[in-house]
Amino acid sequence: MDENYRIRFCTETDADEVASMITTTFLGHDEYGEWAHMLMDGTHPAGPQHTVVAIENSSGAVVSAIPCAPQMFSYGGIPFPVLNMQIVATLPEHRENGLLRAQVEALMELAKKEGIQALIVFGIAGFYPRLGFHQLLPYMGGITYSASHLKRFAASTAPGKIALRPATSQDLPFLSRVHAHAAQRYLVSFPFSESTWKWYTFDYMERNRELVRIITQPDGTALGVASFGYGENEILVTNLELIAGVSWLETLPPILGCLMDSTSALESFYLALGPSHPAYPFLADVPQRRMLSTMGYIRLVDPASFLRQIAPLLEERIARSSICGYSRVVRIELYYRKEGLVLTFEKGKLVDVCSQAIEGYQIECDRAEIEMPEGDFYRLLMGQASVDELVGHYREVNTWNGEEGLAAEFRILLDVLFPKLASNIYVCT
Repeated sequence: MDENYRIRFCTETDADEVASMITTTFLGHDEYGEWAHMLMDGTHPAGPQHTVVAIENSSGAVVSAIPCAPQMFSYGGIPFPVLNMQIVATLPEHRENGLLRAQVEALMELAKKEGIQALIVFGIAGFYPRLGFHQLLPYMGGITYSASHLKRFAASTAPGKIALRPATSQDLPFLSRVHAHAAQRYLVSFPFSESTWKWYTFDYMERNRELVRIITQPDGTALGVASFGYGENEILVTNLELIAGVSWLETLPPILGCLMDSTSALESFYLALGPSHPAYPFLADVPQRRMLSTMGYIRLVDPASFLRQIAPLLEERIARSSICGYSRVVRIELYYRKEGLVLTFEKGKLVDVCSQAIEGYQIECDRAEIEMPEGDFYRLLMGQASVDELVGHYREVNTWNGEEGLAAEFRILLDVLFPKLASNIYVCT
């Protein structure tokens, strides 16, 4: 970083200056500055201590800022804390001075102190890999349907089977349980806690109180939740979940019917429920257009620590596999990193994961059991690719165990530990 700047974290007294700088950076779009202010002034649970800024020494002015929000994500049902980089902004005249890199490294240090496992950001495509991030988190996306054809589908069920009512504060425990159940179908997800639902539904925007609806039977029994908004001649559904034991076959048509009855002049119906969802197969015959997910970025603070945290899930996968009772020390060398990983398995348990320094390639050396580029390991870990799908990388110079390729034992191990699975992040700000 240029010596004319310094990095520090914020207090509430910085909120006005940071918000003003961000509004200027985004060419007068006040909503960015207003959001940054809410993240810092105590309105949002994040608090100012999670906003990092760059200060110009000569003027003392804030010239770059990254307001963040701590959130709790899920990996196969195991919670792991993240810092969500909500806004990333640098005044144009202060760019190309290494400020963002320095701020990201400061956030990494803060994350280590607070036990946070990862930084995430949903931002400019292609920019964040240079800061150590990997683009592996599917964000929303879904399917847009023809409203006229969808109405015919909804009409296939007799009316009156379900109703939609606005959520109340008494529904917070129910909303949290529904999201926790839905998260089980995804590898990486963001299940809303009670406090997250409270912020999103009651504290953030008053209009959300009308747009978060509880799905009920006629007698008032709660069945699930639907969150939606309105665009130009379109309904946008961002959450649609049912509790365990409720049939999508019987419940989906009347839900869609109720939603479409809530507005007129409807042309399209967008289920923005991620790359996969239980509702999609039932609508396979309705004219539709697939909307690709935006891919967010993740950078693990300490891959060894993350693997230790998800060890119970990895052990469960081993127990259900053809290598149950697996015992071995497995070294993973990640190219383009200064560290590799050493995984110690004993009778099917992952008893230790530690980092190991990589001294650099030597022709005569004790080869690791698994050697791969760091990016390939991230893709496996985050369920975005299988070992077979990465087979084209095997013959890249000095990767995936060179000319010999990956031994069958370790190929099976990677398949067992890191199967390809769907993920979906609907990040509540």
